[in-house]
Amino acid sequence: MSKTKRNKERQRETEPHRLQPAAPQQNPEGRASRYGWLFPLLLAVIVNANVLLNGFAWDDKKFFVDQSNPARKIDGPTISPDVYYRPLIERSYRFDQEIWGLNPFGAHLPVYLAHVLTTVFIYLNILALLRLYRKDESIVLLAASLFAVHPIHAEAVAWISGRNDVYMALFMMVALYAYLRYRQGIASRIMLPLFALGCVLSLLSKETAIPFLMIFPVLDVLFHRSGVIPPMAGGGMKDPLIWIGGMALIAFILYRFSNVPMPSAHREGAASFGNEIMTLLIALGYYLKLLFIPYPLNLFVSELPKGDLQAAFYLALGIGGIAVLLWMLLRWSRTLFAVGAVWFVLGMAAPLVVPLAKVAVTPVAERYTYLASGGFLLLVSLGIFEGRRWIEARVAAPMNARWVVGGLLLIVGLFSCLTVERNGVWRDEVTLWKDTIRKSPKAVLPHNNLGVVYKDLGQSEPALREFQTAISLQANYFQAHYNLGIIYEKLGRIDEAIQEYQTTLKLRPDDGQAHNNLGIVYKDLGRLEEAEKEFQAAQRLQPDSPVAHYNRGTSLIEQRRSEEAIREFQTAVRLDPNYQNAHYNLGLAYADQGKIPEAIEEFQTVVRLKPDDAGAHAVLGDLYKDQGKLNEAIAEYQAALKLDPNPVEVHYSLGLVYGRAGKLEDAKKEYQQALQIKPDFIAARKALESIPR
Repeated sequence: MSKTKRNKERQRETEPHRLQPAAPQQNPEGRASRYGWLFPLLLAVIVNANVLLNGFAWDDKKFFVDQSNPARKIDGPTISPDVYYRPLIERSYRFDQEIWGLNPFGAHLPVYLAHVLTTVFIYLNILALLRLYRKDESIVLLAASLFAVHPIHAEAVAWISGRNDVYMALFMMVALYAYLRYRQGIASRIMLPLFALGCVLSLLSKETAIPFLMIFPVLDVLFHRSGVIPPMAGGGMKDPLIWIGGMALIAFILYRFSNVPMPSAHREGAASFGNEIMTLLIALGYYLKLLFIPYPLNLFVSELPKGDLQAAFYLALGIGGIAVLLWMLLRWSRTLFAVGAVWFVLGMAAPLVVPLAKVAVTPVAERYTYLASGGFLLLVSLGIFEGRRWIEARVAAPMNARWVVGGLLLIVGLFSCLTVERNGVWRDEVTLWKDTIRKSPKAVLPHNNLGVVYKDLGQSEPALREFQTAISLQANYFQAHYNLGIIYEKLGRIDEAIQEYQTTLKLRPDDGQAHNNLGIVYKDLGRLEEAEKEFQAAQRLQPDSPVAHYNRGTSLIEQRRSEEAIREFQTAVRLDPNYQNAHYNLGLAYADQGKIPEAIEEFQTVVRLKPDDAGAHAVLGDLYKDQGKLNEAIAEYQAALKLDPNPVEVHYSLGLVYGRAGKLEDAKKEYQQALQIKPDFIAARKALESIPR
């Protein structure tokens, strides 16, 4: 053989294999079963089922249970939801409430189902990528199964308010599925609107979808560079996917800016560029550690570690992660590793901005990794299978497949157990905040929030301890001072309550709720002038708060300023037509002025809003009696006594109305009942004696 021929043969042997666009072929190691998606789906269904037993936690009460949020409490610092534009999430809350009311099962169910569907689309998308790159399709079973049960997802799946990450990821995976099928020429007419729908709905679920939209043009580059999909005819600016994705993004940004402002960064001081890079790398290392080893998991990480061994570990992990990702993107750009790296990087782009911009109460959060974890698990699963092939190609004996499969099943099983345990931590707020305090004992917010839970449960002493602990950790934490004032007020320690409310206002002078509560305390003490000042301050700071107007109205009533009080009650019911107490007191004020028809109208509203209010029925009966509407009065007195049979005055009044209506036997029975409850009721005895025998 000539030298030239040998050189040609050697060149032919070392030339890299280039994938040609073709229909998927049978993989030598076996194609994934047509029903392979059922395994990760069942894992997601079974392992995460215990979230359906959980109640409401943390922000669920503010965003789901109590939309108006007029409660006299502050759970903790937060960025106002007004800076977020997530209309799909808000609509989903309303939809759940219309079907289930305030049943937490109905609020958890759609998030749970969304996670199951996301797992299915993760499976379908990774399977499509494996077929494009002609890789072992068994990889998808591992990647999708790990996604289904990864403990780091517990925060997003078990927390009702964490649904934005799950919904955003689900719709983005729908868009990715449509993109992959459209690029392969499969059902292209259907895939274009499905792609547009996925992009739009993901943007309306959470703003962090914006950087991930870049995955589509980047995948175009990677696919064409690898040769797995040929360049499309009429590509470039004529590509409909570019127009659809671009128009969806532009429309979202314009509409968002017209509705809400961008969240501002809460920086205490300008950090150097070097420190910001350090923070970013530590945050990346933190996430990578939890993705590899998801234990321990913690709801509230108040700050990233600095200057210790843990910080050094996260920093090294972050630097190593960046190096590996860059290696994949630069040296393995024609492989599926580059696709996984892009998926992970774009998914983590928004979460890594959080500790720099400080737009959230925690610099890192497990739920932020939900979308990016799909790319991470693709890389891990691909690395395991490719690593096995690499080892087997270099050793005499192949690796025992049973040991490999057994090890992977062990990891999936371990992750499943950790997820079940972590979902259980979200069962109720006491369990959740106790777990958080155990892992972050020096974080202020968990102590404050556990105190709020105890306060709502009526357990004042444990609440007192938690608020005092929060203040001992951070003396200027105004939320704890405010909540401590509420506890002191409940315990009758009024002087201490006043002191705590005053401290709150020194730390935060524009706190309308603190002004309102301090005004209530002053009013109860008879210090009406001081109460008036506090209520006026509350109204000035919260002009749309019905509570501030209602409380000032009650104070004006005690000052015998009825006309002004009526105006305040009218404002309160205008701001909140369902404000039952305001209608009640407005009705009483009208009655005191002799405006009986207006008073009757208000109490009719009261009993409509709260049919089980025995006192309102009794007052309405009195008003009807004064107008001579005897049948209506009898009906209201009977309704009052059905709810509460003990008030002697109602029995006596009903007896009087029966007497006027000529129903003497019924009147006699009511007087006797009144005397049975209160034998020394002189008026009832005289009325009974006046009935002819």
